[in-house]
Amino acid sequence: FTDNEAVTSGGAMYNHMTNTIDITNCVFWNNTAPSGDEIFNTDNSDNLTIRYSNIDMGKVVNGGLTLDQNINADPAFDNPAAYSYSLSESSPCVNNGTAGPADDIIDNPRDNIPDMGAYEYQGSHNVIYVSSGAVGANNGMNWDNAFNDLQDALTIAESGDEIWIAAGAPYL
Repeated sequence: FTDNEAVTSGGAMYNHMTNTIDITNCVFWNNTAPSGDEIFNTDNSDNLTIRYSNIDMGKVVNGGLTLDQNINADPAFDNPAAYSYSLSESSPCVNNGTAGPADDIIDNPRDNIPDMGAYEYQGSHNVIYVSSGAVGANNGMNWDNAFNDLQDALTIAESGDEIWIAAGAPYL
């Protein structure tokens, strides 16, 4: 849900008096509307849940919205000016989703830890970071967000991935 525009409310999504809606592994970013650029959820709609998604939270009108395990960060798309919304290597959406469909929108396979958004990052290989002292997101994406346990890195590693272990770590 990116680069959409609405003339009244909810640039990406307008929800009014609906039954239960559960949205997972999505990106709501750079949408525009006079009210609720990303999401407009009326007071009568208290059954909207968004999980493991990237939402520009400053642009949400909330009337009963449940949020779970979401982030609010520039998704770092590959080339949005050219309408390419695949994720770049530095995207905070990479490996930050949860279990869902086995393939992305263009039939690329999802990793063991799926990405947020329609497109799974298809880098040539992943570097997975491990540091017992890291205090970030514990997702292995960089040193700040390194896994604290080597087993977590081994669990998500795929053929061709590299696991980097911080110097002095008591793993070997």
